[in-house]
Amino acid sequence: VEGVETTITWDFSEFPASAADYKEDAKNVDGYDYNGLICHMPYAENKDNKATDYITTGGFHANGTSSTSIRYMTYTPTFDGTLTVSYRSNNNDATDRITAIGTEIAKFTDVTAAPTSVLACGLTEGSTVKEISAELTAGTTYYIYLANGGQTIKKVQFAYTEPSAPEPTEEPTISVEEGSNEYTITANGEGTVLLYADGTEVENPYVVSRTTEDQTITFTATAQADDHEISNTVAQEVTIPKLAIEPSDGNVFKKVTSTADITDGEYLIVYEEGSVAFNGNLETLDAVENTVSVTIESDEIKSTESISKATFTINTTDGTLLSNSGKYIGVSSNSNGLKQTDNAATYTHTFAIDDSGNASITSVFEGSTMALRYNSASNQLRFRYYKNAGQQPIALYKKVVDEPIAELEVP
Repeated sequence: VEGVETTITWDFSEFPASAADYKEDAKNVDGYDYNGLICHMPYAENKDNKATDYITTGGFHANGTSSTSIRYMTYTPTFDGTLTVSYRSNNNDATDRITAIGTEIAKFTDVTAAPTSVLACGLTEGSTVKEISAELTAGTTYYIYLANGGQTIKKVQFAYTEPSAPEPTEEPTISVEEGSNEYTITANGEGTVLLYADGTEVENPYVVSRTTEDQTITFTATAQADDHEISNTVAQEVTIPKLAIEPSDGNVFKKVTSTADITDGEYLIVYEEGSVAFNGNLETLDAVENTVSVTIESDEIKSTESISKATFTINTTDGTLLSNSGKYIGVSSNSNGLKQTDNAATYTHTFAIDDSGNASITSVFEGSTMALRYNSASNQLRFRYYKNAGQQPIALYKKVVDEPIAELEVP
């Protein structure tokens, strides 16, 4: 990731002379904070004391060897980068002083025998200013210290590349698929895409069933691709119109609860939980959403113009199931599906009501049977024949036919 190259410099020649309180702070456990470089050093007022340690514009002076309590500096980088320390001996002719960068303080007198905690170290050459450098990892605390004897650290620098802020993810889109009984709302975008309905996270895609009332829902979506910031929030208000309520045509379909009540006549094949019936008026009956909506009250369905056209006619003698569109349906192989034909002799069924009150409509063929059921998966929503009575159970509702009233002879 491209970023901004930056160097932080702690040049002791620019050390603020007014920082009088550093003398006490440097004695404390927390040390003196010189713009993020923490200095630990006792301060002796008696300059004639050969153990004198101090910080001035001349540098970070330490006459003795570093220990875990004094004469060292620490730095904890925010980013990976390179730390460079410029140093020299306190005495112009000293050549056996070692300055080190490491993950802990260690005492040693030979740079070739430096412990594994040392990332870089070097000997002084009198008054010559030398440098050592080490690669640092973000979040780790490192020590700049004297492995033996006294030295002066003149300058410390840390060079790093600050990563650029990642680009935001491209805004997602919200699509609406309109269905006769439900609407499907989908958020599309890169990476992780989240969809919300009126502020609550929902599945993506999200299915909203149409009801007897209009529904207005505000959908929002976000997306976040790898190595990108989250996108802006996209909002879209969607109105799901209520189901159109057709006037009753005066007819009624009543639920069949006994096998004995299955006689020749017109029926609705119903998935009660979804309030839908198999639409027998379709030219192609094996289709996604091959349904019409129904309202069930007290085991009865009031007929409308569209419901009256959705019927199937059962012939119990021949075992046929004839759609209102004039097609005989069934299957003749052990594969999920539904076939249709103009020939009444192609498919044979048995009809029954099981102990749970569900209708058993079974297509019978040589060596096997298949059951007519309802597939409630959001990408199916259809009536079809399935193996082993899979999918959702169905019910039969028979059209109620009023018996004609016999005319009375008047003498």
